[in-house]
Amino acid sequence: MIKLIAHVDKKNWTIDGEADPSSVDIGIGVRDNNGLGVKFVNVKLGFKFFNSNNDIIQFGNFPPSRVRYIESNEDILAFSVVDQLEPNTKYKIEAWIEDINYSFAGSFEITTPLPAKPYPSWIFDSNYNSWIAPVNPPMKDLPDDKRYSWNEEGQCWDVVKK
Repeated sequence: MIKLIAHVDKKNWTIDGEADPSSVDIGIGVRDNNGLGVKFVNVKLGFKFFNSNNDIIQFGNFPPSRVRYIESNEDILAFSVVDQLEPNTKYKIEAWIEDINYSFAGSFEITTPLPAKPYPSWIFDSNYNSWIAPVNPPMKDLPDDKRYSWNEEGQCWDVVKK
């Protein structure tokens, strides 16, 4: 999870946490560093999530229609999920907040991590955004209807016994 926190006393944003290889949970919070809860008059906040081509792939505006935030003393005030991300890819997040006494924005870059490496010998292929075995798997369209699994010790594909 990534936490985007608006600090109303300093009028800045901070970011904490990290994405998963193919998605990110975004929590948006508001803090006043003097330790007190934050009271709102007519607060509006949101984010835009950009891909590497600077296209907006998701955004969120809060509060939802017909909802009014009055006060926050919690870490997370709003939540959103961005999925269908590519591993090992840079993205940009812009966050903003406005109320009667303040209006400010922040911008952050994140890079999605690689998925977990399934075997030590496999290498990451950025063209397919996946881990590839050092030996190609048997053809899937073979008429033998056999299933195979990777044998790391033998560096080969073994037939899975039924």
